[in-house]
Amino acid sequence: MSEEDRYHLTEHEYPAQDKQGCHTWHILMPFCKRKANDSSKGKPCLFAACFIAISPGYTSRSVAGSYDNEGIAIFALQGQLLICAFKGRYSSRLFVAYTTFYCLATVLSMQIPFVGFQPVRTSEHMPAFGVFGLLQIVAAMQYARQRVSRQQFMTLFVGGLTAVGCLAFVVYFALVWGGYVAPFSGRFYSLWDTGYAKIHIPIIASVSEHQPTTWVSFFFDLQITAAVFPVGVWYCVKNVNDERVFIILYAVTAVYFAGVMVRLMLTLTPAVCVLSGIAFSYTFENDRIIMDDFREAYHWLSENTADDARIMSWWDYGYQIAGMANRTTLVDNNTWNNSHIALVGKAMSSSEPVAYEIMRELDVDYVLVIFGGVIGYSGDDINKFLWMVRIAEGEHPKEIKEANYFTESGEYSVGAQASETMLNCLMYKMSYYRFADVKMGYNQEGFDRTRGYVIGKKDITLEYIEEAFTSENWLVRIYKVKHPENRPVIKRNERQIVVDTKKVSKKSIRSVFRLSNQDGLGGQVGKPCFHFQLLEVRRPKYVLTDETGKVGNFPVSFKNMMSSSTETVSFEKYKYEELSKGSNL
Repeated sequence: MSEEDRYHLTEHEYPAQDKQGCHTWHILMPFCKRKANDSSKGKPCLFAACFIAISPGYTSRSVAGSYDNEGIAIFALQGQLLICAFKGRYSSRLFVAYTTFYCLATVLSMQIPFVGFQPVRTSEHMPAFGVFGLLQIVAAMQYARQRVSRQQFMTLFVGGLTAVGCLAFVVYFALVWGGYVAPFSGRFYSLWDTGYAKIHIPIIASVSEHQPTTWVSFFFDLQITAAVFPVGVWYCVKNVNDERVFIILYAVTAVYFAGVMVRLMLTLTPAVCVLSGIAFSYTFENDRIIMDDFREAYHWLSENTADDARIMSWWDYGYQIAGMANRTTLVDNNTWNNSHIALVGKAMSSSEPVAYEIMRELDVDYVLVIFGGVIGYSGDDINKFLWMVRIAEGEHPKEIKEANYFTESGEYSVGAQASETMLNCLMYKMSYYRFADVKMGYNQEGFDRTRGYVIGKKDITLEYIEEAFTSENWLVRIYKVKHPENRPVIKRNERQIVVDTKKVSKKSIRSVFRLSNQDGLGGQVGKPCFHFQLLEVRRPKYVLTDETGKVGNFPVSFKNMMSSSTETVSFEKYKYEELSKGSNL
């Protein structure tokens, strides 16, 4: 690390040791990278920070290595300004920033005793001074362009630039010749002439760190970033701006210097990490992918279910459903009633008919499960299922046994080796219902990304529940519990009436028959009709015929029989037959 750089770190309350100086790069790297790739939204910053933290070419001189006196030079900073000036990217903001930085940094660094006048009396600092002077010339030209004609400006520009350039070289060589400015050191010359040190300063060439870098060293120190960072350079060139000019120039010069001297791999590594971060960031879409399944599912519950609907789910999601969907749950995160949680676990662990009886007892309207097999979400209910089984077994040891949910080899699996109990439980059916219809990339149909298995049962059918909602990424699935019919439906061709008694109660007769006239029998013959709606389930259907087998008129004495005090009416010579709805006697 140069004395000037050491001073700046000290002035900003950073320790002036090189190890901590290297740590500073870990902090500054994401900010530098974000500035160079403003559309990245932070992803390249994370990649770059990760690479620089683990690259052997950098850790050898930071945490894992020894102290030394080199650091990240600011040579590329002057190069960036130079290129921006020639490429028409000059701005007043650039002028103010660099002029202020250079003047303050130079004056303040000279206040350190062992630095002294080195910033103005060594050749290594002259390029920075030259860029500073050039920036003043460019600012003057910009000012003059607005006040003179184009022809006058071109004359002034060519003449002034030539005169100033010649004068600068003459003054520099005069100062070096007179001893006021120290010439470049042998190490500097060895960077440009690889054979200089071997001929003129053998002691420099004898140091192993000053030897040219081999190809093996590049890949050993940079690892995968050695092959990736050229892609980052290409992206920066393709979408160039002021910040990317700095990164490109820094990388190109650092590659050259690292190839000349192996110890300068330390200066190349940060640039390679930045460019590799840019390259890796382009392997993904720039926009973040936000999976909104939970909010989507809870919004569906709040909009498409009754206000008093009861939702059955595992207790993990109780507060979420109550807070975001405003619906009643059976169990929630309070977990105060272990027996109630065990009953829910039993329903999830049982077969569908058994689970249906439990859900009817609990008056459940909907069942919610979390399934991560499509997107690889590991916190779903299948991964939690064994805990549901264990909790249910604690309260219902006769019905639920954990061992029944393992394979023959004692493993927990959802694949072809899964047990029949596992394949037929309610949780398995709700999670993998229609899952075999989903194509998972190049994998087989029904491949669970979370478990890494092809499910063992693909043709899943549901009898007592029906799918009501599945979120976009299949993360949340909601099923509606079917309610039983009021009466079972009996097909007409299956109805058979067998009557063994000839004693029929008056109440049954009144229910079975109705008189066709408005005022009852009333002394005239009425026509009792078969009342289908009342007799469909609860009572057998009776039809009276006379002894000849004809369906005819009943005598007036039928009224007297119905009004007598006896509990039953005896029909000695009548048969019992079935009539269709609406048939008359």
